[in-house]
Amino acid sequence: MAKQRINNSIEDSKSKKKIVKFLKIILIIVFFIFANLYIVLQFMNKGKNFTIYLENGDPQKYNLTLYENKETKRKEKIIKVETPENFSDMSIDWLPENLNEETDGSHNGNNYIAYTFYVENQGQESVNYTTEIKITDVVREIDEALRVIVYRNGQKTVYAKTSKETGLEEPETKAFVDESTIMQTKTTGFGVGSIDKYTIVIFIEGNDPECTDRLIGGEIGIDMYIREELLPEPEEWPEGWNEFLREKAEKEKRRQEEKNRKEGQETSEN
Repeated sequence: MAKQRINNSIEDSKSKKKIVKFLKIILIIVFFIFANLYIVLQFMNKGKNFTIYLENGDPQKYNLTLYENKETKRKEKIIKVETPENFSDMSIDWLPENLNEETDGSHNGNNYIAYTFYVENQGQESVNYTTEIKITDVVREIDEALRVIVYRNGQKTVYAKTSKETGLEEPETKAFVDESTIMQTKTTGFGVGSIDKYTIVIFIEGNDPECTDRLIGGEIGIDMYIREELLPEPEEWPEGWNEFLREKAEKEKRRQEEKNRKEGQETSEN
């Protein structure tokens, strides 16, 4: 009888150890779930902003203007884009299709920034202008997994840092210009009345090999610059340049009028 009690006691002890072991495993799993939630919420912090600047060598003479609403066309020289409090990594495949056609202004989604605005020449002469997106501050190398999509008049370009492993461009992306410059473009002969539509999308690509735990708590600041350049004086222009610019401006004006007409028809039909 005593032997039976001893055996039962041993069995009970083993059973308790198994239960304790099982509970420890459950606690570890719960810990990692909440730890990962914390990681997700700390990938990017609102302490850094995305700001768009319009710059001109002659501050008394602006031909270009920025605005986020194509109906009201409220002129801006500085636009501070609304950004999420925090967001985590995601996949480019999760972004909505035709993101650049959603709406004007901010249309952020789950774990990405999206902003649409316009550049218009409302002056009396054609201009050149440059577009540049810069990284102004970065914490914990979060830019290694950064993606910036630029839609210009519907044309899409995805920018990313080159692979640390191969030194080559990441698949289906265009490499950053340098460590702090994401992209640079120059538009020439931007005629009177011409309009460029931009949609900028910013997110952290979770499928990037560099998107690891070392990015936890990362922050980034990004600015975009639209810099206007006046064209040379008429006597310096090449032969036929005036006629070329005039035709280009008229073509752009007709295109914009046709687009507005179609949009008006769709609105009335709805």
